[in-house]
Amino acid sequence: MDLTRITVAWTAITVAVAGMLLAMRSEAMLSSVVLIVAMGFMSLVLLCLACALLVRGIRPADRHDQAEHAKLAAQMAVLSEQQQSAARLTRAIARVEASHDLLQSAGKARARVDLGREIERQRRMDGSEAAH
Repeated sequence: MDLTRITVAWTAITVAVAGMLLAMRSEAMLSSVVLIVAMGFMSLVLLCLACALLVRGIRPADRHDQAEHAKLAAQMAVLSEQQQSAARLTRAIARVEASHDLLQSAGKARARVDLGREIERQRRMDGSEAAH
């Protein structure tokens, strides 16, 4: 049963019993001690129920908390996936740059070798033309 309904029902019972006890006291059918104890008990229970309602009202509902936690967890998962994807892209870019540098170095070395061969060939040709 809902806590609000229990509190409303207990309040109605407390008011009814308080009216009955006060009527009995006015007819001298009840001692003051019994009246105080009975009213104290009923009021204490009513106070506890009111505090429970107050605490429940201050604290957000569990379902709402769970939905918020699930939403935050999903956002964190997306961010984590994006972070991992960015890290993979960064590593891939670094590999491509390293490969490009190697190819450039190899190309320069090959160009030097080709240039050296061409110079040597030109010298031979110049030497053979000078011999003629």
